[in-house]
Amino acid sequence: MKFTSIIFLIIFLILPSPIFRAFLPLTETNYTILFTIILLIILSNKTYITELKFDVKFFGFLLIGSIASNISNSYSQLNILIFFTLSIFISANLLKLIDHENLANTSQKICFLMIFFAWLGFFLTLYNPEPIGCIVNPDGRLNCLYFSTFSNTDNVEFWRMIRPSAIFDEPGAFSFFIVLVVIMNLLIHHRNSKQNKINILLFSTGIITFSLTHFILFLTYLLIANAISFKRIVTILSLALSVILLGILYFDSDSIIYQNFLSRFTFTDDGNLSGDNRSSQIKNFFELLDYDISILGANEKYKNFPYLITEIDQSSNPFSIWFNYGLVAWIPYLLILSFLGLKIFNSNTSKNTRISSILLMLLLLQRPYIFSPMWGMSIAFILTMIYKYSKYQTNQMACFHYK
Repeated sequence: MKFTSIIFLIIFLILPSPIFRAFLPLTETNYTILFTIILLIILSNKTYITELKFDVKFFGFLLIGSIASNISNSYSQLNILIFFTLSIFISANLLKLIDHENLANTSQKICFLMIFFAWLGFFLTLYNPEPIGCIVNPDGRLNCLYFSTFSNTDNVEFWRMIRPSAIFDEPGAFSFFIVLVVIMNLLIHHRNSKQNKINILLFSTGIITFSLTHFILFLTYLLIANAISFKRIVTILSLALSVILLGILYFDSDSIIYQNFLSRFTFTDDGNLSGDNRSSQIKNFFELLDYDISILGANEKYKNFPYLITEIDQSSNPFSIWFNYGLVAWIPYLLILSFLGLKIFNSNTSKNTRISSILLMLLLLQRPYIFSPMWGMSIAFILTMIYKYSKYQTNQMACFHYK
């Protein structure tokens, strides 16, 4: 139990959270290297070296990294592929050692605790919006503690309202974590009929992030996890849209609820949702795309002008990796989406594995963080879980071996 909790703590909390890194005089990369080494040490102490498994097909990722680095004359592509391959290796071997039931229960308890403190901090901030203290996020923005939750919301003083991010760098990252916990529950508790209610509770209380993507994923889960008929789908969508529309009409445009939540469902002058910044990123990507970006990546092309990359928002869309590291380095991301697509449309895939694949694909389409120092390990862990569980469930086994 203790071993499983430590693994969860490192992969899903310590690595993704800027809060822990704030207390160590390390760069984001060195911080990740440190805890990757710690995971390898833990792994080596729990098993013999000869028992460690490494799927030879993952050498393909290293080959892709080598090709991309040779083309761009930069080591960055090879470095991120080495980290990703190492993350898969660590995840695959840890999954043989941990108690999966304990992993699901631990993740649930911690997630609900974080959501509770998010709601508590949200309501307390309505009366006193002054932060207790602040740290600096990796992207340079301030991340402040408001009673029992962090938030990097820029308009707290004006609107007297926060978007809670728990211990993460932004509310969207908190939502990302909640969905990963839901996926773990789906895979591990695939025979537990009560788990659906717990997942719905996680999704519904996670609305406190005020994330448009969270709302869409919640609605997606409700529709596909409960095998709702087309008639009921139309009814639920109509009801949800009606509530949002009435809210937009009822609340004044200067009100807290409108500015922080309902405004995200209104349309801008160019016809896009106000809460949707991915469409503009994709549009800008194709406007900026040229030979150098496809071959070198923007990180190499603009290495002498780093401020240009900061000004160009290409952080969270399906082409982010292509833009930053080049077309060749984007191939592993495309392969992962293809893998998830095969799981979704494979008739032999179990229902919970299919739902998990859909949720993870939707997450990665708007947050392609497979090479991220903060989230890469947790994504690799979930991907490996989907691969293992689908493989063994296809062979009509309850789940694969664990201790």
